[in-house]
Amino acid sequence: MLFRSDLPERWKAVHRRCLAGGEAEADEDPFVRADGTTQWVRWAVRPWRSAAGQPRGLMIFAEDITARKEAESRLAVRESILRSAMESMTDAVYVVDTTGRFLLINEACRTYFRIPVQADTPAMRQDLLDRIEVSSLSGEPVAKDQWPSPRALRGETALNQVHHVHRRDTGERWVGSHSMAPIHGADGAIVAAVVIARDITAQQATADA
Repeated sequence: MLFRSDLPERWKAVHRRCLAGGEAEADEDPFVRADGTTQWVRWAVRPWRSAAGQPRGLMIFAEDITARKEAESRLAVRESILRSAMESMTDAVYVVDTTGRFLLINEACRTYFRIPVQADTPAMRQDLLDRIEVSSLSGEPVAKDQWPSPRALRGETALNQVHHVHRRDTGERWVGSHSMAPIHGADGAIVAAVVIARDITAQQATADA
């Protein structure tokens, strides 16, 4: 079978397979238009069969998905910028959804929550809060539903809320300053919460001296 000289080898293989009676899974590819812009196409190839069921040609199904690809690219850029911004911060930053599941967490959280370097942060973060105790400066325990993220998920916004933090498993203690805010979706409903935390143990010790 003769093919155009500029047809990629992968496509030639797909055409041969379909002409032999097979089918090709849908795939996505970029095409450069005459004006230099890129068009993305989702395509699939199926054999066209005669009444006797013999392959006689090809049927090519194509869908222009350029708009979707461009939207995905813009989203990837925004996510990259957000991640870079979070990682550049010395304060711990984390985002949780309405179930309390961590969506984003920066490297500074490892330091703030005393997570060992060799530990896998994504694996630990799901049960990290079960290892933590929070109390007021006067020593009164703070119930979990009054911790920063649950409060933010209820719509509260607050800055520099100071608490004692204790890791039960390691015995480590520190003083943390927490700021929190809800994140709203396009319809105005709360979809997540963001918390920024800072270890102010040294500053608190100076203030108490």
